[in-house]
Amino acid sequence: MMNGKKKLLIVNNNLDLGGIQKSLINLLWELDKRKIYDIDLFLFSNTGEYKTEIPPSIKVFEGNKFIKTLGVSQMDSKKIGVFYYFFRGGSAFYARIIDRRLPVRFILSTQKKFTNYDASISFMQDSNEHSLYGCCNSFVIDRVHAKRKIAFVHCDFLSHGNNWLSRLLYEKFDAIATVSESCKENFIKATPKLKNNVFTVLNCQNYDEIKKLSNVNCIVYENANFNIFTAARISSEKGIIRTINVIEKLVKDNKNVLWHIVGSGPLEYEVKAIIRSKKLEKNIILYGNQYNPYRYMKNADLLLVPSFHEAAPMVFDEAKYLGIPILTTKTASAVEMVERDGAGWVCENNEEGIYNSLKYILDNQKELTRVKEHLNNLCFNNNTAAAQFINLVEGRK
Repeated sequence: MMNGKKKLLIVNNNLDLGGIQKSLINLLWELDKRKIYDIDLFLFSNTGEYKTEIPPSIKVFEGNKFIKTLGVSQMDSKKIGVFYYFFRGGSAFYARIIDRRLPVRFILSTQKKFTNYDASISFMQDSNEHSLYGCCNSFVIDRVHAKRKIAFVHCDFLSHGNNWLSRLLYEKFDAIATVSESCKENFIKATPKLKNNVFTVLNCQNYDEIKKLSNVNCIVYENANFNIFTAARISSEKGIIRTINVIEKLVKDNKNVLWHIVGSGPLEYEVKAIIRSKKLEKNIILYGNQYNPYRYMKNADLLLVPSFHEAAPMVFDEAKYLGIPILTTKTASAVEMVERDGAGWVCENNEEGIYNSLKYILDNQKELTRVKEHLNNLCFNNNTAAAQFINLVEGRK
C-alpha cells in the first residue's frame, strides 16, 4: 500500500458474454474512474468477448492449466491440451457421482497463493456441489490471504445454488454481497445465521457505452408490428419455450407480434424446431449471441423477461435507461426493480400470466406511452452502487 490505496483482488472464472462478466467489467470501470483502490484481477481462464474491455490500470493474472479447467467448458478444455481435456472429464465425472470437493481441492493446490491483499472478492457464486464449473468461492477461501474476504451472489439463492457445500463456504466469508434487496432477503431466508454478514451491492451499468452502442447500426422495426425484445440464454430457466406458446396464441388472436430474441444456449436447436413446427418463423426471430444487443433493443416496443427465476437482471436497468417498458414474470427482484420503479408490469410466473399481460399491453398501448415518458424523466448513475461497494470493502454498515 505504498501509494496509500488499499489493494484488492477480484476473482472470476472467465470473461465470456454473460451478466456476471458484464457486471464485473462495469464495476472495474467505475472503480477505475474513482481511483481509490489498486485492483488485481485473477481469472481462471482469461478468455471471452469481454477480455478486451478490462481497464488498462487493472493488473490481470490467469490461472495455470489445471485452474483453467474450472473456467472453461468440457469442449473448450481441448484448447488447453489433450491431457487436461481428459483430466477435466474425469474430474467432472467424479463430481457428478460424489461431489466436487476432492478434484477441486487438488486443482486449487496447483496454484500459488495470493497474499497481502486488504480485500479479496469472489465475484461469481459457485454452482451446485456436483458441478466443476466456477469454484471462485473455494479459490478465495483456500488460495488467497486477505484481511477481508467477500463473496458476491448474482442469483436468487433460494432457487439456484442453495446446497450444503455453498452454505458451508459462505460461512467462511466476512461478508456476502447480493445484487438487490430482494435477493438479500432470499439469501437470508436460506442462511438465517449469516443475516448480519449479508449486504446489498447493486450492479453498475456503463450508461455511456449503452447509449453509444444503441446507436451503432440500430435496427429500425416496422411500425405495423408490435416488437418484443428478449435478451437471454436459451436454456430451461429462461422460459423461452413456454413463451413460444404465448406468441402462438397471440397470433391466433390476430395480434401483429414479432418477438426478437438475442442469445444462444443448450436449447437453441429445440427452440428453433418448435418455432418451425408451429410455423412461427415470421413471428419469432433468433439472432444468437450478439456483442451489441442494444442495437436490437433500442427501438423495441417492450422488453420481455419470461424467466422461471432471476436475481437482478442487468437488462432491467439497460431497458429503463433506453426508455423501453418492461414485462417480466414475478421473480426475486421483479417487483423491486420494475413495478416499484414504474418501469412496466410484473405478471404471474406461468404461461397464462405472460399471455394475459401481453394481451393487456397490446390492447392498451397508451399505457406504454405513459411508461416511456416516465422512464425518459429518470436520472441514471452508479453513485449508489459504488457507495455500497466501497462500504462493503471498508467494512462499514
